[in-house]
Amino acid sequence: GRADVTLTVDGQAIRLVRAYARVELNMDSVEELAVLLTDRPLSPELLDRGVPLHDLLANAGLAHGLHVSLTGEGRPEGWNVVHPSLSTGCAVCSDWDAAATRTAAAVQGRVFTRKPQQTNGHAWSFAGEFHAVVKPGWEAAAEATATPGQSAIRRQLRADGLHFTPDWFFTGALMNPDNVVRFLDAGMPPDTPNPSTGDTLLLEMLGGDLSVGQQTAVKALLRRGADANRVSRQGGGTALARVYCCADIAAALLDAGARLDAPSGQADRTAGQALMNTAIVLSKTEVVRLLVARGYPVAAERDRLLKDAVGRPE
Repeated sequence: GRADVTLTVDGQAIRLVRAYARVELNMDSVEELAVLLTDRPLSPELLDRGVPLHDLLANAGLAHGLHVSLTGEGRPEGWNVVHPSLSTGCAVCSDWDAAATRTAAAVQGRVFTRKPQQTNGHAWSFAGEFHAVVKPGWEAAAEATATPGQSAIRRQLRADGLHFTPDWFFTGALMNPDNVVRFLDAGMPPDTPNPSTGDTLLLEMLGGDLSVGQQTAVKALLRRGADANRVSRQGGGTALARVYCCADIAAALLDAGARLDAPSGQADRTAGQALMNTAIVLSKTEVVRLLVARGYPVAAERDRLLKDAVGRPE
């Protein structure tokens, strides 16, 4: 959409020329219309990743501008202002106002400060008009196919501060691995890629020692159909190449169809060879035994394996 809004701080004015509008769900699971006015265009990839519009503005360097949410009654709240000289916000501000009309397809109106503002020694104001096409945000669009049970879990996630979006799927897993099952139960596909890296949660959780909760999460991802042979965009290998931590997780991957001859991301090594090498170096005997029991070509690689095992009698 388009905007013609001037944001001025200490006499330095910037023009906000782009307008975006999304139907978003707040932490109370109530629909709000988010309006974002910026001084530069934002990429479709960024807009479609499920991040609330105010978070896009809050990330320094993406754009300067103004964000406001309009409630179902058209009341403005949840303001954010980002200018090269000032970053501020307000939940409900009597001097910051918006007058807008909305249809199912679009929203238009004006935003303005009722009087000059003072914040941290800066004098500032904004005023102008905008028009934007209304699109459903990631969460709002996903509700169309949710079962009642999934919707209930999503409401609880939001009440706990977790939006049902791809970004929050990964962030929630970092905060607490128990969140992985909650997101899966809420309908998040197990192979959802990380919007920042392109890798799945299965790939990103492996590569080191795992807590009991993380092991449970990995097994849940595999039970729900996570692709055990997906190749990492970052490292170039599959999950099997990085699961030296524990034999039961390696077994779960093999049970899910992980191939020993899949790529590892290492030159001249398959995923099975990479895992075997790491297991020998780190004395992960149970992993070595598992690979042998699952068909690792020991005879064909006898000399190399014996060389790698020198000094490790176990």
